Amino acid sequence: MKSIEYLYHKLQDKNLLTAILLIDVIFTLFFFLNPFMIYLTGDLDFLLSILTGMIYITKNRKETQNGYLLFFETGILGGFVTAISAIVITMIKHIYELNTNFGEIYVIFILLGQFIGLFLAIFSSILHYFNFRDID
Repeated sequence: MKSIEYLYHKLQDKNLLTAILLIDVIFTLFFFLNPFMIYLTGDLDFLLSILTGMIYITKNRKETQNGYLLFFETGILGGFVTAISAIVITMIKHIYELNTNFGEIYVIFILLGQFIGLFLAIFSSILHYFNFRDID
């Protein structure tokens, strides 16, 4: 129980808790309302929600915080939390289908969330570097 409390305070101190909750809420709304996709169900939803979280972190980061590390934490944790949400929503949608392989759904959404989160973290870090290289 102490480790959960420690994690909660650590995420709250870095503004990560708000960013991850924002990512998850936006993803859930897009996942229900957006019928479009590029390759897999929810890929645009992952992209838009994690991008929104990265913009939030960029605007609300403290001067003492390392922007690169914050982007990676937001991307990876936000991708993981939204992947869990996608798995739960998909399981609820397909609860009556007998041929649904939930292990496959789990692997696809976890990999998709982590890949998009990591990609946007790297992209945001590169943009952060080019925007602030003259200041630092």
